[in-house]
Amino acid sequence: LPFEVAFFSDTPLCLWVLGRLVDIIFAIDIVVTFQVAYTVPNALTSDMYERSPVKIAKQYMSFPCTDGGAAGWFWLDLFTVLPWDIIGVKSIRFVRVLRLLRMMRLGRVIKMCN
Repeated sequence: LPFEVAFFSDTPLCLWVLGRLVDIIFAIDIVVTFQVAYTVPNALTSDMYERSPVKIAKQYMSFPCTDGGAAGWFWLDLFTVLPWDIIGVKSIRFVRVLRLLRMMRLGRVIKMCN
């Protein structure tokens, strides 16, 4: 977005398509996340994984950033993947906040990799 604002009065078609492709990739990530097991601490063993689709959905759709930042990412993911410019939101400040939320997702990915 800053690149578009700085150099173009109207967004070129190639940048618009690129933005929609990124949105599609994030939307696919939301669907895939509903299928990803999460760790559950267990006193008898080190950790176990919850594989129940209903429990995974409850964890993913819970109140944002609960359970030590591991739960509730669905709502942030949803707000960042919606094409607000197509919906009609023209506020640059609002779109920047959404992009910042998208950066928070990177922190979650880095945390999962550790």
